[in-house]
Amino acid sequence: MIPNHIIDFDKLVEIVKEARDNFGIEGVTLSGGEPSLQKGLIDFNKAIHDLGLGIIMFSGRSKDALNPELINSVDLLIDGPFIESELDTDRVLLGSKNKNLTFITDRYESEVDYFNNPVSIEEITAEDYIFINGD
Repeated sequence: MIPNHIIDFDKLVEIVKEARDNFGIEGVTLSGGEPSLQKGLIDFNKAIHDLGLGIIMFSGRSKDALNPELINSVDLLIDGPFIESELDTDRVLLGSKNKNLTFITDRYESEVDYFNNPVSIEEITAEDYIFINGD
């Protein structure tokens, strides 16, 4: 098997820097596949923080199963496996009720209420397509 879409570390950081400069992003979100399996993630997170950006990481693993140094390299950790039988319709983006929000820094603490909104989905039908948009 030949890996595809391999990007050099410095090039990836440069892409994020360009997104900050050209589009005003305030941070990055690390999500699945399982981000904690990525080599060099702690160094990447340091480079992102050096750009003045925040980091939110979703992990299907529990906080206790993650490398403490990795945990400390993000601003907000959302951990726990998705459990379909515990579907969470009271909080956006989290998926299931067992997901935990752990604020590692205070960068996103003031945004906690964002997650405490009911899930909303908008369905738009146009010709032969159905578009679904929501949190």
